[in-house]
Amino acid sequence: MNNDDQQSWQQDSNKLMPSILTDDSRLCLAQIELFSQLEPQPALIQLDIIDGQFAPELTVEPNILNQDRVVDALQGTKIDIHLMTQDPIDFVHEVYENQVVRAVIGQVERMYSLREFLEEVKANHFLAGFSLDLYTPFEEIDPDLLAELQVVQIMGGQAGRQGQPFQSIVLDKIKEAYQARQDLGLKYEIYVDIGMNPETLPLVKAAGADGFVIGSYLHQDDPQAAWEELTQIIENEQE
Repeated sequence: MNNDDQQSWQQDSNKLMPSILTDDSRLCLAQIELFSQLEPQPALIQLDIIDGQFAPELTVEPNILNQDRVVDALQGTKIDIHLMTQDPIDFVHEVYENQVVRAVIGQVERMYSLREFLEEVKANHFLAGFSLDLYTPFEEIDPDLLAELQVVQIMGGQAGRQGQPFQSIVLDKIKEAYQARQDLGLKYEIYVDIGMNPETLPLVKAAGADGFVIGSYLHQDDPQAAWEELTQIIENEQE
């Protein structure tokens, strides 16, 4: 995958990403179809993958994205995969050069080698990202690796389940990631996942976040209304 997807995302004013976390393949496909039809259409959807070892939950596997139904449903929306697994590198091959996948993001806490994961993701022509759990310091990422990343994801709660409240202690970590990007002249995107809602979005955006992963807030009776509400907040913050 070339950098066109990253550049279009960086230029897109709507940097909200619906996320999917489920062990039900039928529900997963239904949510991909639902979220890709939101207006305005999301540029990205994030698919959460948990192996039952990183956290007790067990989800669908990344190869669900290899189905033709997924390509038909997305209508131009891309997928970022978030791997909450024991050594995430083992899961990258399941979506080998899949054309709907833009980025693969792995939790650093269970990686045997951050360098090997980064190289494996890029060898498959995906954008590469590291995700930091609630209490994992930003310094866990070697500065030499930062220059090769496209995504740094900050978890606003404990990785592995949706519906948690946002923990404000991560605001300093977001600021640290933003300042490092400025100081080093880098271009990685800063995502925040968990606890994103109308109250927390302005806080994390002010701290330096670029992208916002929306989980449980969209799982309500009218996800379109919730999506429009969040979109309006982002647009107002940019004015």
